[in-house]
Amino acid sequence: MKIEIKSRWDASILFSLETDSLKLCIEAAVKSRANLSGADLSGADLSGAYLSGANLSGADLSRANLSGADLSGANLSGANLSGANLSWADLSGANLYGFFSFGPGGSRNCYTWARWEPEGYMVHCGCKTLTLKAFEATVREKHGATYHAKWYLANIATMKLIAKASKADYKRSQKSAPRGDAGGGRA
Repeated sequence: MKIEIKSRWDASILFSLETDSLKLCIEAAVKSRANLSGADLSGADLSGAYLSGANLSGADLSRANLSGADLSGANLSGANLSGANLSWADLSGANLYGFFSFGPGGSRNCYTWARWEPEGYMVHCGCKTLTLKAFEATVREKHGATYHAKWYLANIATMKLIAKASKADYKRSQKSAPRGDAGGGRA
């Protein structure tokens, strides 16, 4: 069947291919060095996909399953990753401008990342997305005084500083963001 990858902004076709799945189509697009900037990939199952070096800047990856995906060296600046599952994804060398990420580590040995979104400064850890305050409370409740708690809390302290320092920039970016940008602004 013919699979099309469309722009989130104007529905123009960025890449198409006769193949069996969206995952195979995207991997082929990346292999051919197609520009997937602004792609609408919301809710896509891209678990385990090889996306190393992909240009996904400004892409809508909200609610996408990227668990175990190779995103090393990918350009994810300005991408909407709200609710995306990045468990065990390789983000080494990825351009995450606008995001604060740390890991792999913690109790699941995964990457955790945060950024400003319309709901506030949101932390994405595994398949959970919580406000920074709720994330801190969850860490304290679940991990007590363990090594993992100390690891998370050290990073939470840094996230608080980044959130405070970047709030004005986020608000400015939302005033100038293209219509339809749900959380893809810079932090």
